[in-house]
Amino acid sequence: MKTCHVCGCEVDDKELVCPDCGATVVIATSGLSLKAETEKRKSGNPMGQTIGTGSGYTDILRAEDDEVYDAEDDPFHGGSIPTSFAKTHIEDGEYKKKKNRARIIGNIIKVVFVLALAFGIYLFVTKVVLKKEGVDNVDDAIDVFVEAVNAKDKSKLKEIMPPYYNQLEEAEYCIERMDSVTISGNKVVNRNTIDRIELDQIQEMLKAEKNRMVYLEDGCKVTFAMNGTVVKKNGGTDFNFAGEVTLQFFELKGKWYLDTDSIDYSFFVPDYIN
Repeated sequence: MKTCHVCGCEVDDKELVCPDCGATVVIATSGLSLKAETEKRKSGNPMGQTIGTGSGYTDILRAEDDEVYDAEDDPFHGGSIPTSFAKTHIEDGEYKKKKNRARIIGNIIKVVFVLALAFGIYLFVTKVVLKKEGVDNVDDAIDVFVEAVNAKDKSKLKEIMPPYYNQLEEAEYCIERMDSVTISGNKVVNRNTIDRIELDQIQEMLKAEKNRMVYLEDGCKVTFAMNGTVVKKNGGTDFNFAGEVTLQFFELKGKWYLDTDSIDYSFFVPDYIN
């Protein structure tokens, strides 16, 4: 027999409700039974600890129905993480690593592309837009002069026209004066470096004529043994010329130019043949 904890009435062990007051009868658990239940729980959890799952849901189910609970059926038993859950996190981590590597590689490619583009623009501006006329040495300047005269190429001749003049205008004038001239051969017979005193005098002359200061780094007078042919404008027999002629070249900012004032056009086209 058991006793109702509300009215004190004796209730049969099989009854769950007090026949006198209707209260639910509490089943008393003996100390021995309680100890057996504790041992049962420890056998399911060797550490003797409550396993936290993060949500606490498994613990609630255990508290509500200990008899139904089976530790081996609990996917979170012993605090272990389910295989599918762990695999998902590992895959997410690998995906993030690959994504970060791809982002880094993409950024490197962008930087390389920008640098290549900037370098291309620099080359275009310096070599095309801001291209300096002139050539690197006197011999190249001589070759340009002969080739341009024979080809009647004012654009090519413009390359060695001094920058303190209107270069295209000077080239056009030179080609016009030597339009009927073909240089057959030329040979350098003498070179004389222009000294600093004469260069300074030329600079002062240019300043007075052009109203601008030009610094001539170097200068050279070259004497050629030249020969060629002049086609007469009014018809008749072509005129052949041969002899020595001197041309003057100046260096400005590392480039060499032909001093157009030094060209003796009468050597190539004497006035009497026209």
